[in-house]
Amino acid sequence: MLNTTEDLPIIKHTDQKLCEVAEVFVAAKVRLDEIGRMYGGRLVTSQVARDEQSYSTDPFGFAYEFLPFFRTHRHGPDDSSPPRYKALVPTTLVMGESWSWRPATRTQEDIDNVVRITFEAFANSDTKSPHRDCAQYTFVKPLGVFLAYEGKNRVALFNHLGHPHIPAVVTETGYPDANRIRLFLLRDVCLAVLDNRHVQRVTAPYLVKGLLEAYGVSIEKKWPDEYPSLWRVLDEFDRLRHTPRYFGEQADLHDVTDVERAEEAWVPACLMDLDDLRMPEWKTYAKLAAIAVVAMVLANYTDRWPDLQKLLIAGVGTAYGLVLAPFLPVLRTKVKHLKERQRWDKRGAIRRALKERREQLESKMEGETSK
Repeated sequence: MLNTTEDLPIIKHTDQKLCEVAEVFVAAKVRLDEIGRMYGGRLVTSQVARDEQSYSTDPFGFAYEFLPFFRTHRHGPDDSSPPRYKALVPTTLVMGESWSWRPATRTQEDIDNVVRITFEAFANSDTKSPHRDCAQYTFVKPLGVFLAYEGKNRVALFNHLGHPHIPAVVTETGYPDANRIRLFLLRDVCLAVLDNRHVQRVTAPYLVKGLLEAYGVSIEKKWPDEYPSLWRVLDEFDRLRHTPRYFGEQADLHDVTDVERAEEAWVPACLMDLDDLRMPEWKTYAKLAAIAVVAMVLANYTDRWPDLQKLLIAGVGTAYGLVLAPFLPVLRTKVKHLKERQRWDKRGAIRRALKERREQLESKMEGETSK
């Protein structure tokens, strides 16, 4: 057993501070799983992790839930063939999941058998086709954390036995550079911003704050003035929940800026389109229409009195004008002052036009850069 591993590299992170914080992050996941298995414990852990059904969270699900942008931006342009190798992995940095069994539920014979199979399967594996019982872990190298893909249950066992390393086939994956991320710890919400554009809610900010801070992410407590207003960003999250194929809570500040610009755009409108404008009831219009009809009929019998006839005709014109005036698009107003239905229609059309124009400009800039 020693001969199969003694020549293998032991993965060590060069940043000791980051390594220590990564261990705390992994340990927090273990504690959450332990609480979740207790009677009524899921009521507590569901306040942090939104899955109320499972008694434990798989490592990738945990990372997707709490690490901002891990799901959407962990792969870089050169990740088509990520590094893959055999190594000894620090046990305390591996995020596993005891979904099938735990050390306390196994006999000593079972424990010895699991350890034996772990090393034998590892020895009989290569990086291209690992044995089915060989541990396979994903190494989030920038953060120093390992996510168990195969061999989740044995992580708790190796920790229980005090083994410092687990032999595994390791696949590296990335994470956005720290200088691309800004974490905003605000009063009622925590948001992470990537490249001053992409925004994600952070479900449990104090769970990841230490890890991201040690990684070098900027931690801030004031929403920048150069960004769209905070309430508009939160409103965009609400809109995305009702969008087909919505995958993950990620908003685009460019889209939010387009909304602000669309709301301030001037468009033709009629009185009926304006919000917060109380128009007369339909009975009033019915009365005006009736007066116009009566005046028109009377005008046909007043040939002897030209002045009266002119007055009646003027009354007919005035009545019809009052009836039609609210429906004529003779006004100009900002989109934000329209009624909800008209506001959504106009705003959507303007947003699409702005987005198309922005994409054309970005495409043109990329073309010039490639030259």
